[in-house]
Amino acid sequence: MLKPSKKKVDEKKVLNRKSASEKSRVDSLSKKVLAKKGFILANKRLILIFAVIICLVLAAALIYSGNGNTKPIPNLTNNSNQSNTTFNHYENSNISFNYPLDWNVSTDVAPPMIVTVMKDQDNLFSVFSEALGNMTLRDKLLLWKANINQTSNITYEQVITVDNTKAYNVEASTKSESGTFLTRGIALEKNKKVYFIVFVFNQSLLDYKDQMDLVLNSFHVKEQA
Repeated sequence: MLKPSKKKVDEKKVLNRKSASEKSRVDSLSKKVLAKKGFILANKRLILIFAVIICLVLAAALIYSGNGNTKPIPNLTNNSNQSNTTFNHYENSNISFNYPLDWNVSTDVAPPMIVTVMKDQDNLFSVFSEALGNMTLRDKLLLWKANINQTSNITYEQVITVDNTKAYNVEASTKSESGTFLTRGIALEKNKKVYFIVFVFNQSLLDYKDQMDLVLNSFHVKEQA
């Protein structure tokens, strides 16, 4: 039997080295992918919360018209004496509302979101605004509900009054591996804009009725000069 030539043996060694090198690269890439996957899974609950909010706000990232790029400057003063404080107050150049004392407000958000107020990462509400542009309020509402139906089940709808204006109330539930989230979205039109107030909770909406009433009964959109 003929022995393989030295040249062929050397070529085989080179190929084996290349194969080992490729395998090492693949293993390294796999570790990075797994690490990234682990990060995503670890933050899955928070990601789901904001995914639900985005869906409830009428595909805001897709149809945002470019309004509201200025970050609001909140006024966190209370409407009552310090000794009798029962709620906090948020106010910027466009909107104002009251919210529970032990909840935290954040304006470190990107348009079309204006502000988020959190009890914790599973229980919160956010306010968004979008210009109507060439659309009607009915167009916005239809898109809003279509996006809700993509990830959630609408359980209740009604017309209510917020800030002396007709508003549309849509409630829905979203199931995931980490549990069921219940949402309540309110949409109203003021100053040729649609304002959305979106509540997200991990328990019954009735458990947060007082907190939602506090926000909705005090919510006000300022008239534009």
